[in-house]
Amino acid sequence: MSLAIRLGDLLGGTVRGVADLGPSHGWTLHRAILSDGRDVFVKSTADHSAVLAAEANGLRWLGGAVPDVVAPVLAVDDHLLVLPWLPESDPTPSAAERLGRELAALHAKSPGVFGAPWPGWIAELPLDNTETGGGQAGRDHRDDLRSRAAPIGGTGAAILGRTTDHRTERLVTPIGTVGAHPAATQARATPDSPSPDPGWPRWYAERRLAPYLPRAARHLGADGTRLIEQLIDRVETLAGPPEPPARIHGDLWAGNIRWSRDHARLIDPAAHGGHRETDLAMLALFGAPHLDRMLAAYREIRPLAEGWRERLPLHQLHPLLVHVVLFGDSYRDRTLAAATAALSA
Repeated sequence: MSLAIRLGDLLGGTVRGVADLGPSHGWTLHRAILSDGRDVFVKSTADHSAVLAAEANGLRWLGGAVPDVVAPVLAVDDHLLVLPWLPESDPTPSAAERLGRELAALHAKSPGVFGAPWPGWIAELPLDNTETGGGQAGRDHRDDLRSRAAPIGGTGAAILGRTTDHRTERLVTPIGTVGAHPAATQARATPDSPSPDPGWPRWYAERRLAPYLPRAARHLGADGTRLIEQLIDRVETLAGPPEPPARIHGDLWAGNIRWSRDHARLIDPAAHGGHRETDLAMLALFGAPHLDRMLAAYREIRPLAEGWRERLPLHQLHPLLVHVVLFGDSYRDRTLAAATAALSA
């Protein structure tokens, strides 16, 4: 079945035209014009339905807290994710300041736990989103989501929905055990409560650093691997003062910001309950337009704990390890420099 027919069936209409935008990891990207005039972005995959589910979950979870900060999900199934096409324009200082304020508002909407109630992905790599801690608020949040799960048919997704202000929020999460994401199996093993709460530093070390070290080790070398292991052992002393779980994007580099007129919207999240400095560190890692203005606006709404700049390398270590796994030796030096800086902070 052609992409145009599948897209028309999913959206309940017909498609006037599709433009191919090229491949990205294990999927392809497209722009489509519908017969009713809508202009949409489409991500299509034959084999990575869990990736689409995680992205849709993340966008709806973030948008449920601060609606204007992310692109809304128009439709999703096992093979297609559909968002509005967001025309881009040059980023402005005022748009960056607005994004800083919206990020501050987003981070303030705590999910109550570290992690998320769906298996995560970043590119083609799994993210262990096992929920940890958060007390009664976290348990209520998780139990509410699980109580509303219902299958949507096909080969592996379930949908979570509720009506709020005349809108239905829908979260998609993979189901089943055959070929399941390893974090999904782990999360199902203890469905009634999150894991014991060691706080964010240990969650980060065990869910975002240690899982990628074995595959990165051949590029890091023995000395580099030992350096990361030393940081993992000391993470509690490096992470700064405790903070409640923040609702974060999780992969907030400049390529996941769409600048439109005087506003910016976020796409392609690896969303979860995490540390708010993680999003700010990712923005700083590869650079973002008017970043100083964005951070200043953020700090006016939610001041950061003393030493936050020195802790940025600690938060940057996860995306750098992911890049080592995906792209190899070219990210080795930068990864080890971040680890050294974090240990020296």
